[in-house]
Amino acid sequence: FENMTPLAIAAGAVTWAIVFLAYPSQVYQMWKDESAAGVSLIMFVVGFFASVVWIFYSLEIKNNLLVVCNALGAVLAVIIIIQIFYYRRKAVQKVRPLETIAALGPRPGAAFYLKL
Repeated sequence: FENMTPLAIAAGAVTWAIVFLAYPSQVYQMWKDESAAGVSLIMFVVGFFASVVWIFYSLEIKNNLLVVCNALGAVLAVIIIIQIFYYRRKAVQKVRPLETIAALGPRPGAAFYLKL
């Protein structure tokens, strides 16, 4: 931080707050709704890997504050990724296969279809 102006430090802190303070909100929302509908898995996987890269960089420049901030971001991203897989799997298990087949209705060229 020796070469950084107070404005640069403040801008970095605000950026970190905007990005990583949104993660706990996402964790809570998915837990409350018991759904991962509309949540981008790719976004959080990329966020996780970005945090890991920043951790390595922070270790290289010996900046403990950046290590802690990015470790927190990586942990939260992993929690969200686990939630996405959990709730999406739970949603798939709720679908009853016969209802899904019946909902498709008759298909052209099919010899028969399941009628419930």
